Order: sequence, then structure tokens, then C-alpha cells
Amino acid sequence: EKVENPDLMHYKYKKLRALQGKGNGSGVRGRMGIPFGLNMYENLPFWFELFTRLNFEVVLSPESSRKLYVKGQRTIPSDTVCYPAKLLHGHVEALAEAGVDAIWYPCMSYNNDEGIGDNHYNCPVVAYYPELIAANVPSLKQTRFLDPYVGLWRHKDFGKRIAQLMHQEFGIPKKESAAAARAAYEAENRRLDLAHALLHGEIFKNALLHLFESPMILIEDTASPFDVAVDAALLLPGQFEKRLDVAAHDARF
Repeated sequence: EKVENPDLMHYKYKKLRALQGKGNGSGVRGRMGIPFGLNMYENLPFWFELFTRLNFEVVLSPESSRKLYVKGQRTIPSDTVCYPAKLLHGHVEALAEAGVDAIWYPCMSYNNDEGIGDNHYNCPVVAYYPELIAANVPSLKQTRFLDPYVGLWRHKDFGKRIAQLMHQEFGIPKKESAAAARAAYEAENRRLDLAHALLHGEIFKNALLHLFESPMILIEDTASPFDVAVDAALLLPGQFEKRLDVAAHDARF
């Protein structure tokens, strides 16, 4: 009997797509749109916890598709930028059409420092693409587009920065925003929680068992499904005559 290998990317994708709505908050402060792409995809657990704690309803843009790309194509100023960045135009257009109260897409020179590399720079496109979006997407005039410079890797400074920003934009008490930031960092590190560790171990163990049954590339801690496709194309051995499976694992889930 044929047994399908675990689809860990699908598992991660479903987990991320579920991070929308009011969470444990009331949503009384309005609908906060978050584009589901680039670094916003990977940092979504943090932003979801932050904004639902502040009683916003989180609205995600649709999943990436050719149709979504075409929606934002007319606002892309350069054909040489990477495809994931081009897709962001469609994501933002979709959020504006959805009538959200604000869109959150901050500039971030660095990503979180997970302590597993020499540095944690974002690439220039990821870091500053919000500025390009702000200058080239006319539909953003229909909503409030928030693209401040923030730094998640500096926990204390971020707490102060987000408190100032939320007070300035929405009149939210600074202590409330600081508390929400602390909760967001806890959500970001929830992989250390025992229940998450058990769930992660159960799913990943099943995938490892299949490594002995069929040729498979294992890609650890990928940033996005796009990265999986690129890595698989680069690593794909030509000598295999049978199907080669790809398992991608992210320690966050």
C-alpha cells in the first residue's frame, strides 16, 4: 500500500494561514491588513500576537497566485526585481480592496537574531520594499499605510518604538503596546513550549522515517515555499530515476 510522505510545507502553510482574525482580542480597534509575503510571511506569528493583543482584527492578503500578481502588475516599477517582491504589489492591492482600516508593512534592516548565523541582515529588497510600495501603489490612498522603520532584534527598543507608534497612530496607551510586544516575543519563541515541542517532534519524526524508504532532500528552516522550490532545483540529483521527495522543516512549528 502506497503511503504518502508528510507534507511539512503544507502543515506550516496551514498554521500561518490560520493566524488571522481577532485571536484572543475583541477586534474593536479595527482591521489591520498584513501582506502574506516576503518577511511578513515568516514573522507573521509575531505580528498576529502583537495586533490581536491590541484588539485589532488581523486580515491577511490572499495566497500568492498568478491572478494576484496581475492585480498589482501595473504598479511594479522594475522588471528586474525578484518575483516574490513583485507579488507584494498584488498582496497590498488586495488588502486595500478589502477595505481594511490600515496596512502594516514596516521597513526592517535586520530580522530577528536567532543566533544561528554570522549576521541577520535582511536583503535590501526585503528591508526597504515598503517604501517602494508606498510610492507606487495609488490604491493605498484609500487606507492608512504604515511602513515605519522597526527592529525586532532589539527587544527593549522595539517595545518603546511600537508603543510610541501605536500611541501616535491610534491613541493606544504606551503600557498596553509594551505589554503586547512582550506577548509577541513570547509567541515568536513558542517553539520552546513543551506542547509545541511534542507536536513538532511527532510530525517531524514521521517525516524522518520516510527518509529510509525513498530518496529525499531535507531542507531545514526554510523561509518560504519559494525558497523550497529554489533549493530543490539547485540540489536535485540527476541520477535518480524514481521520484525525489522534498521535506522542508521549520523549527518554529
